[in-house]
Amino acid sequence: MEALETLRQWVRESRRMVFFGGAGVSTESGIPDFRSVDGLYNQKFEYPPETIISHEFYLSNPAYFFRFYREKMLCLDAQPNPAHEKLAQLEQEGKLGLDDDIREYMAIILAQDIENPILLDKYLMGVELEVDAYIPASYIVNEQQKLDIYKRIAGVETESESAEMKEELLDRFGTVPKSVDNLLRIALLRAQAHKLYIMEIKGRPGELRFVYRPDARVHGENIPMLFEQYGNSLKFLPQGNPVFTYQFKRSNVVEKNSEDLLSQAEQMIKDMQRCLL
Repeated sequence: MEALETLRQWVRESRRMVFFGGAGVSTESGIPDFRSVDGLYNQKFEYPPETIISHEFYLSNPAYFFRFYREKMLCLDAQPNPAHEKLAQLEQEGKLGLDDDIREYMAIILAQDIENPILLDKYLMGVELEVDAYIPASYIVNEQQKLDIYKRIAGVETESESAEMKEELLDRFGTVPKSVDNLLRIALLRAQAHKLYIMEIKGRPGELRFVYRPDARVHGENIPMLFEQYGNSLKFLPQGNPVFTYQFKRSNVVEKNSEDLLSQAEQMIKDMQRCLL
């Protein structure tokens, strides 16, 4: 118990962490792993499972490959288990980060409809800003309530929905902490950026980067309007995934840097919507 409490303390006090996991995390959700007693690698098939899921087998026997995939690897009724929910909570709190490859893999699993590019893109859209955005343990004590609020905040798409969510939080739990307000603002920022075909927003004090999809359906001929407004503080790289980089004055005060970062991101998104949509 002492070791478990130490772990809890580390998680509470950490600002950033890395989670090393594998397929076993999902077995509680009814998704088979590979190497356990009941795993795919220990079951009998016409071909060894390691061979079936290889690229070479896919090329030589696609019919068998896809039949195996549908029957053994698609778990469309699976639901997140407590481990998944806790990891999602830690990511929402900004403590746990996912690299692009893992985010893409999880997006495909979560979307469960890879023929719907709009749904998939929404999961892929990432916002990484150096601001505190989480629900403090002292604000919502009940873990199930906290997870529910995290999910609902993640679903916010309009300013009215954000305002309603904030009003509900005030009524149920009291004055909304700054970190929770930031969480709501980032959720709205994500929804607005998605409409602009932005794949990723990254920000640190004094700098913001907006990465667009190469096939973004925006009015590129209006990009000069942004330069008229932001001047030399705005840079644009059109090759590959188009990137806007905006540099602005940073402060020596941490709290002001965080507020400036969010405010600048929100204003940039509004200006991009005005010029490019």
